[in-house]
Amino acid sequence: MKKLGALLSATLYQPMGCDHCHQSGYRGRTSLVEILVIDDHLRRIILKDGDASEVQRAALEAGMVTLYEDGMKKALAGETSVEEVLRTARDG
Repeated sequence: MKKLGALLSATLYQPMGCDHCHQSGYRGRTSLVEILVIDDHLRRIILKDGDASEVQRAALEAGMVTLYEDGMKKALAGETSVEEVLRTARDG
């Protein structure tokens, strides 16, 4: 709920476009990153052939930030648009 409140009260930017960017509204590239640090708990799950949902659940509990979450942070910072995040990094 806290995340939703931050999004609702944020200033979100829309790409406008110009001749220089060929009307895309973007300049350069921004990467969205998802880094999974393997701790002992995750290692045990992986070694016992845990399924993908079990690994993901443990990773999120350990604090992993998803591509979608990283993208939304960058949208809130004005580095990209929400539409671009939704297009490239949907959860699920």
